[in-house]
Amino acid sequence: MAIGLLLAVPILAQAPAARAQVALDTVPGWAQEDALGALATLRASCRTILSRTEPPEGRPGLSPAAWGEACEQVLGRRAGGPPGPPAAPRGRRVSAAQRRAHAEALRDHAAAVRAWLEGAFVAVPVGEMLVTGYYEPVLRGSRTPTDVHNVPLFARPPDLVERDVTEQRAGGVSVRRRVWGRAGPGGRVTPYLDRAAIETGGLERQGLELVWVDNAVDAFFMEIQGSGRVVLPDGQVLRVGFAGQNGHPFVPIGRTLIERNALPGETIGMQSIRGWLNAVGPERAAAVMRENPSYIFFRIVNGLSLDEGPIGALGVPLTPGRSVAIDPSVIPLGAPLFMSGDRTRRLLVAQDTGGAIKGARADLFFGWGDQAGAGAGNMRERAQMYMLAPRDGGVLMASIPGNVTSDAGAAVPGPGLAPAPGALRGLMLSPGSAADLSGSAAGLPGFSTEGLWTGRGGSGPRGQVARRQALARGLAEHEAAVRRRQAAQRGLSAVPGEPRAVGTLPPLAGSQRGRTVFTLD
Repeated sequence: MAIGLLLAVPILAQAPAARAQVALDTVPGWAQEDALGALATLRASCRTILSRTEPPEGRPGLSPAAWGEACEQVLGRRAGGPPGPPAAPRGRRVSAAQRRAHAEALRDHAAAVRAWLEGAFVAVPVGEMLVTGYYEPVLRGSRTPTDVHNVPLFARPPDLVERDVTEQRAGGVSVRRRVWGRAGPGGRVTPYLDRAAIETGGLERQGLELVWVDNAVDAFFMEIQGSGRVVLPDGQVLRVGFAGQNGHPFVPIGRTLIERNALPGETIGMQSIRGWLNAVGPERAAAVMRENPSYIFFRIVNGLSLDEGPIGALGVPLTPGRSVAIDPSVIPLGAPLFMSGDRTRRLLVAQDTGGAIKGARADLFFGWGDQAGAGAGNMRERAQMYMLAPRDGGVLMASIPGNVTSDAGAAVPGPGLAPAPGALRGLMLSPGSAADLSGSAAGLPGFSTEGLWTGRGGSGPRGQVARRQALARGLAEHEAAVRRRQAAQRGLSAVPGEPRAVGTLPPLAGSQRGRTVFTLD
């Protein structure tokens, strides 16, 4: 789990606005992406999506109901999936001609996979995001304290609690977040011991020391990354992962060092901060690190091989170069994303979260060890992000909120305001019976299905999709008209000149799968 950054970075106060879908082959950088690598990434995402239940309230994510049919195809469990690879030459002796023919067949296969992906999926622009990097540090340690191994990593204290709370912000915006600390009177949660208190003996004699490491600076950086490996004297490797946080805010010490003129702002980064802390001596380094009161508790993670990454927030091992940490209020966990930057252009999967990953931010996982750490420390790139979505059927983006303001400039919660009927783009409906949906929708006040089915004949899958989309369009335009009337009554207006909303209609009566999600421009 990516926990934070060492330097404050500017982020958007709101989630990026959703935009109309575009063809995948028009996305900058897609043509250069390794199609087979992209398919492998999608398959990893789909295996996770299909193993999930519906996301709990306040924890947006892609679910089997939304992506089931598409993922079954991606994984080859349903007809219409990607083409299979060509058979490799067999036999004791393989001629040069056979090798050349197989190489050509592999190139053709990659082209066929790319064409299949472009036909099966569309790209939905999420907006520009700042992408940084994180990694899994490797430290040396011992299960018992020694003269060398004298810095403890603590397990989660038994009296540390976590709560999901909803806060009301300015303009009536509801924000859901997780808080950590001690339980107080009336269900209140107060912050736990801060870093200084913990590092000066606040948790001694409680048996909470998981392992002892040999460097306080390395332990501090492991907290920032949220996971790590500890190599014991006998060569055994312990995997440790995030178990909790003390409830104090994360304070980036890079900003502190800039303010004190200890390091120049234009060159500051993870490597320069680490070098400074190691150079100034343990007492001065400890004083600076304690400027950040946040403290991370760990747990031993079993069952991972050495060639697997740490477990991310999605519950699966992270893949170097493909897994990315996101803000789940902006991007659903499990979503496949294409990153289109000046240097980095590849398909990623949203598999992790982080305490400092808020708004238009993402953190790319680089792997483990010093080389990965160097790459992560140098990663800082602004890139356009696109979410992949099934072309036919499937809930598109259930978690991206609309960005709507009142005339006074205050943000308004909810899916936002719809534009005039007919301005709808990228409409999709979750799989289900169009006939069932039309019957259940017919009872909506002021809504009529008359004329929706014109030119939507055929009983096959394409006809069903066309009818579902026609119904969804009619429902969305009906919803738009209702919202315009409500907006006029409340004195609200959508921000002009920008795509503004992803809306969700409530499940229709008699159908658990009739939820419609649409983008508007």
